[in-house]
Amino acid sequence: MMDYIKYQAEKLIKKHNTRNPFELAEAMNINIRFYNFKNLKGFYTYNKRNRYIGINQNLCEVEQMLCCTHEIG
Repeated sequence: MMDYIKYQAEKLIKKHNTRNPFELAEAMNINIRFYNFKNLKGFYTYNKRNRYIGINQNLCEVEQMLCCTHEIG
């Protein structure tokens, strides 16, 4: 299973020529929104052909990148 996940991640990175999760999300037409969550780090949702990732704005930059990466996955 892990090999499959790594393979898919590398495929996305190669296709879009970036490892930055925010750039990947943009290239994949996923909208990023920042919210003032108390207990939630992030979420992914799909609504009427639109894809969204919500990220807690109170996280540090590294945690926001990790959250975005997780939600893309």
